[in-house]
Amino acid sequence: MMFLTEIKCVASDNQIHVFTGPIITAKTEQEAQEQAFKMNSELKVTGEYVDSIDVIDDGMGIFKL
Repeated sequence: MMFLTEIKCVASDNQIHVFTGPIITAKTEQEAQEQAFKMNSELKVTGEYVDSIDVIDDGMGIFKL
């Protein structure tokens, strides 16, 4: 499975910005979080990546959930 990540950063004006991180491949969410922590201790797993499995002519896809 593939998991989405994000990281929060604080700007010099104290505003918090959230950026998307790398997609992590792992068997479980816990394993993905451990890999994310090794990359950067502030990187968090936010969910599972869902990809398109079929594209219809108008650009709409059928998604697996």
